Amino acid sequence: MKEKIVEVMNVNYSKNDVEILKNINFEIFCGDFVGIIGPNGAGKTTLAKIIVGDIKDYSGKVIVRGKIGYVPQMKDINRDIPILVREFASMGLYEKRGLFRFFTKEDWKEIERNLEMVGIIKLKDRPITKLSGGELQRLMLARALLYNPDILILDEPEAGVDQMGKARFYELIDTLRNDKNLTVILISHDIGMIFQKCEKIMCLNKTLHCQAPRERISLENLQEVFSEDFDIWIRGQKHYEREHKS
Repeated sequence: MKEKIVEVMNVNYSKNDVEILKNINFEIFCGDFVGIIGPNGAGKTTLAKIIVGDIKDYSGKVIVRGKIGYVPQMKDINRDIPILVREFASMGLYEKRGLFRFFTKEDWKEIERNLEMVGIIKLKDRPITKLSGGELQRLMLARALLYNPDILILDEPEAGVDQMGKARFYELIDTLRNDKNLTVILISHDIGMIFQKCEKIMCLNKTLHCQAPRERISLENLQEVFSEDFDIWIRGQKHYEREHKS
């Protein structure tokens, strides 16, 4: 039987007297690939930040057995900072080496191995201001992998990435899961990709409306989560698929 790697128990979170998460309970096991879906404002990113430890003023209990690599939304990254790709990736070693310690030759070799792993080693001396959306996404993944994580949390990794770049990114995630036995938590608005890639799905809209293996998630479950926006979402998704059909 697989071991539990994340436990979330009776988690509630409010900000400025606005309830964001209510009575969240779930377990994630080693090696799981879990997708979290829900409308805008559902609390998905907040939940991720609670698991990561960036948000601490919640009630309830969270147990994480292992190290986390976190790939935040690209909108949270300041792309105007004059920093090179390899320097940005090196931030993944700050926890190990400290913010003001010099990196060793071995550290830089490890950084370059991770850049090569995600396919952007040739860009190591390029400013991050010159990267495409897909290249920046791979760079953030390289930085997260330098933590040597047991758990990888991806928050809307397809945002700003074209269809070809998205496909390659998820192929890379599949390879990393197999090679490193990673547990992956994927937050996405792309429900098609969630159902294609993830083994377990959580439907979140402030509270968990359902959590089950993907084959047990029904259209009624999705309609409950997306409520009055469901029909709009369905039409938008069909339009998106037509526009990007190869």
